Amino acid sequence: MTVSDLIRPAWHDRETPLEAAAVVARGGAVSGLARSAQARLRAGATLGAAVGGPYLVVIGDDVNLPWSDGAVYLGWEATMLVPTTLEPRPRTALLTAAARRFAGAHDLVILLPHMVLHTHNPRPLTDAGQLARLVS
Repeated sequence: MTVSDLIRPAWHDRETPLEAAAVVARGGAVSGLARSAQARLRAGATLGAAVGGPYLVVIGDDVNLPWSDGAVYLGWEATMLVPTTLEPRPRTALLTAAARRFAGAHDLVILLPHMVLHTHNPRPLTDAGQLARLVS
């Protein structure tokens, strides 16, 4: 996963939150999110995950997503993942082209306040051990 920090939209509270499709954690929140995701995998959830630098992104259906303190839930908007409760200005659709330029060949783009994360779409995890190896 790569981080780009050149897109700096203003962010406002979203009137209606997006449906969650992913969750991202950074730094100290990564271990809690990883443990929670491992528990969800052991319970039969289908999840994907990507790790890069201090970030862990877990992708899945809303009902299967793990919870962790300090993590941010993301939803799909204009082919990117954005925080479910925040809306960028200018709107996401206008920022998509710029964010995709940073992403290059990566097909998963996450627009967060002060940064853009991008990576290849993660493959589904088949067990909790795969996630443990990713974050170690």
